[in-house]
Amino acid sequence: MQTRSIQAHKFRHLVVLLSFLFSTSAFAALSEQQEAATALFDLINRRLSYMEDVALYKAQRNLPIEDKEREAVVIANTAQSAATSGIEVASAEHFFGTQIEVAKFIQRQVLEMHSAQQIETATPRDLSEEIRPELNELGDTMLELTSDYLKRYGHVTVDQRGLFDQQIDNEYLQADQKEVLFDALVGLRLTD
Repeated sequence: MQTRSIQAHKFRHLVVLLSFLFSTSAFAALSEQQEAATALFDLINRRLSYMEDVALYKAQRNLPIEDKEREAVVIANTAQSAATSGIEVASAEHFFGTQIEVAKFIQRQVLEMHSAQQIETATPRDLSEEIRPELNELGDTMLELTSDYLKRYGHVTVDQRGLFDQQIDNEYLQADQKEVLFDALVGLRLTD
């Protein structure tokens, strides 16, 4: 009788130990996934952070916010990079197209919230020489990181929305634009 009690006690300890080890390894895997998601969300946020300079640069030179030719170049480059990275091209085009729309929204907000004098006296970074090369580099890095993320974890999930909202902290961005951008990010997939 006492032997059964000792065995039951050992079994409970084994179950507790295994539960702890499983939860620790699951927690470590979850932490790695959260770190990878945070890095990806940070890249998106950094890319959007350039939009104030873009808006001010364009306003000072009487350039329109919308530049369909440039947008087409960005989408074409995205398609090529996505195919190379193993990301489904249509989902990448949709995600980057959404980023473009959100970027234009931010630019409009910047111009609405700044006075004519603030716009005139601002010293934004040069669009051609500084901003576009950095945006291109961020876009390429984002696609590489996204590809790695999708290969390891499948896809960005809706339960990561809170983390996304924390990371995307652009003052000109509103909740509905964040939601549209996050939904496009969740839609990213690898090619079959």
